[in-house]
Amino acid sequence: MRLRGLSFVLGLFVLGATTSCTTVIPTHVDGEYVPRPEVVRIFIGGLFGPSYEVFSDRVTVRYKMARGMFALEKTSGVTFTPDLRQWKQFRQDLDQFNAWKWQARYVNEGVMDGTKWYATIADGPNRIISSSGSNAYPEGFDGFLAAVRRLIGDREFK
Repeated sequence: MRLRGLSFVLGLFVLGATTSCTTVIPTHVDGEYVPRPEVVRIFIGGLFGPSYEVFSDRVTVRYKMARGMFALEKTSGVTFTPDLRQWKQFRQDLDQFNAWKWQARYVNEGVMDGTKWYATIADGPNRIISSSGSNAYPEGFDGFLAAVRRLIGDREFK
């Protein structure tokens, strides 16, 4: 009986220890603070061709790929956690491609079907990308797609 009580107390101690611990999320690389963007939602695809979506909750990233944009809703995708070096490189790439200065909309009126895309990224109150397009792209867009691929571990995104 006494042993049973001790195991119950030990069980409560272990349970208490595990529920009070918090996960420490790294914030520095080589002594430098690296903030993660507050919002990341990026999509490229079409009605019937390959479609891709990436979104983040500041720590994890969910990557989805499907045949057609409406099929993305039915897929759960893959969730993973980029390391801080990947986030740092992604932010540097956005700076390099002047993504913070993209226009709100890029449209090629001569094409009715084709590739749609959007990028919504908030990296602080003064660094926001809210841009989309239909068969038209800002300067540096191919580099931007390469930066997204690096962030998601070289998974397909085009």
